[in-house]
Amino acid sequence: MEENILNLIGWDLSKTLEELRNAGWQAEVNFTCPIKGKPAGRARVIRLTRVAEKIVAVVAARQVLSEGGD
Repeated sequence: MEENILNLIGWDLSKTLEELRNAGWQAEVNFTCPIKGKPAGRARVIRLTRVAEKIVAVVAARQVLSEGGD
C-alpha cells in the first residue's frame, strides 16, 4: 500500500484511518475548514503526506452546508 496511499484522497476519514492501520501506517490527523459556511457531515481526506517511514499526515475537512446558494 506504500505507493497507493494517495488513492485514499476523498475517502471518508474513518475508512481511511482503518485502511492505513491495516497496512501498518500511523496517521497524524489535522482538520481544516473554510472561513465561511457551517462544516457538517462526515470528514473526508483532502491531503496525505508521508512524513516518515510508515507515518502519514492526514488533512481532513467536513462538507460545508451553505446558506442561500453561495
